[in-house]
Amino acid sequence: MDDSDYLRLLTIAAEQANAFLSNARKWERERWVCQRLLQGLNIPYRADEFAPAGEPPDVLFRDASFEVFFVLDEGRRLNDEWRDELQRRRSAFSLSSLVRREAKPRRIPANEFLLRLAPTLRKKLTTTKSAAWTWGSWTSSPSPASSAKCWT
Repeated sequence: MDDSDYLRLLTIAAEQANAFLSNARKWERERWVCQRLLQGLNIPYRADEFAPAGEPPDVLFRDASFEVFFVLDEGRRLNDEWRDELQRRRSAFSLSSLVRREAKPRRIPANEFLLRLAPTLRKKLTTTKSAAWTWGSWTSSPSPASSAKCWT
């Protein structure tokens, strides 16, 4: 494989990422998130056990309902970075033109994570029919910062 072949593969990967993050594939993306959670919990599943649900929840699995959402840093949008990356790869003439320095991801403490998550959780709790969520969703509590995971 030469550089042009590899560059073509990188471009195809960016196209696939853009497609996966599009609204047209929302259900597939939400199901994928649920499958990764179940995989991490060592819960076996079959693809036919998942069904789309009304909004909310997003995904039904056996007796569980999943609400899937992204919490992004302020100013970031779900697919903007991949759209930009796709354009960058399409306009590249060589692999060396794609090299760039990326900032090292910064670990954040749990309390900061909860503070970032709290506004989204508050919004989700006010827009859902039930305040008690299951399977990795957050349960209702007086303070979003004190919410706990409910693994029922």
